[in-house]
Amino acid sequence: MCAKTTLGVAACLLVCLAVAGPAAAEAQPAAAKAELPARAPAADAPEPGNPSAGGREYYVSTEGDDSNPGTLDQPFKTIQKGVDVSSAGDTVLIRAGRYAGFRVKEKHGKPGAPITYRNCPGERVIVDGYLGMYLGKPIPEDPAHTGYLGPPVHIEGGHSSYLVFEGFEITNSDPIIDDARKLDLAKPADLEIFKKKYLRAARLSRCGLKINASRSGPRHHHLVFRKLTVYHHGDTGFAGNGEDIAFIENHVYDVGGPRSGYGWYAGGKRWLFRGNVVHDCNGPGFHLYGGCRVEDSLIEGNCSYRNGGTWWHRSSKHVKKNSGAGILVWGGNNNIIRNNIAFGNDGSGITVKGHYNKVVNNTVHGNRRCGVQVESGSANLIINNIAFGQPKDLEIGKDVAAAEKTNLTADPGFVDAAGEDYHLRSGSAAVGAGTDLGATVPTDFDGVARPQGTGYDIGAYEFRAAR
Repeated sequence: MCAKTTLGVAACLLVCLAVAGPAAAEAQPAAAKAELPARAPAADAPEPGNPSAGGREYYVSTEGDDSNPGTLDQPFKTIQKGVDVSSAGDTVLIRAGRYAGFRVKEKHGKPGAPITYRNCPGERVIVDGYLGMYLGKPIPEDPAHTGYLGPPVHIEGGHSSYLVFEGFEITNSDPIIDDARKLDLAKPADLEIFKKKYLRAARLSRCGLKINASRSGPRHHHLVFRKLTVYHHGDTGFAGNGEDIAFIENHVYDVGGPRSGYGWYAGGKRWLFRGNVVHDCNGPGFHLYGGCRVEDSLIEGNCSYRNGGTWWHRSSKHVKKNSGAGILVWGGNNNIIRNNIAFGNDGSGITVKGHYNKVVNNTVHGNRRCGVQVESGSANLIINNIAFGQPKDLEIGKDVAAAEKTNLTADPGFVDAAGEDYHLRSGSAAVGAGTDLGATVPTDFDGVARPQGTGYDIGAYEFRAAR
């Protein structure tokens, strides 16, 4: 199947990462102009940078030695060594292989001269948390060990800035993860085993990549995480907070269980989530939380599906059953959530709690609880969304002040909903029926300019007569 014309389980990743060019479409009726709130989101999150021309290149190889100079012919052996010696404008290129984790502390690039840590082009690099913590410290043999171990990739407290991480995998091959996943927390006997054996087990509580908060002073800022694949962890995929942080075209799956396995658990100001795919996580795909309040951020073109399950919720100390939203913005203000696709999740497709958020031109289908939900807040815009195939397709709290119009909850006429292709068929009720949102939604999920006809379409895709 062509990935650009279908959105099956395997194709969803390829479609999210692909950008198609605009094509002509049939003319459609014009739509009315939206009334936007006076306070518009400032969602100019950072784009990935490139190393400066004057920066050095360092190489890392499993066949290298940390006493080497880090050249192509004489590479370092550990990623940690490359991190330690790098400075503004440098690139650390990692050769194919499986590596122990690493930490980053107080590392700073510069505007236009970030420090980049990435795979050598075309080579598969795996950072495995089971190979040892950073600095080569071994993993304790005791599965009940409760001391802090840390994640395979750790952006530590203090603050770092202008860094790019790109093109490698982050996993944890620790067998304790699969052992713990044999438990069903809905069964009282299994829950007791979990509490006694695994609840405080440090080996099970490690996420994939963590951005630690600074207790005082500046926060981490201008970090880019691009084309990373994060999978098989006992806890969350990405976690942390900061400002001006971008997640672009990453793939997260198979995290959590029986502990909560959020794809993202993150918050801060001016974040960018673009073109990411998250699925089969034992918790929400995206949980952008109120503890650090996600604000002035852009969440666009992501695909979140089949997330949720039964899992232990740490803060409330109880089991969540059949729970997990596709995209959860919990306590966030002034964000744009556009052109996302969420289907088959155990909770809602998209849930928002906060003020001045724009939830526009998303497609949600077949989620267990509801489609688009506004839990609380004021001055939110809920416009041009397809929400179809849930027990409650559109749910606005009774005390919520939200502008809601041109959302489609009837059958929109997908190309192939059973095959998870959510493009629009000719004659779809979504075609030409949307509100003109202008610069708020200039393109669709595929990168096609809006509108293609004389009117704007509802949902994540613009209809094109030929694809």
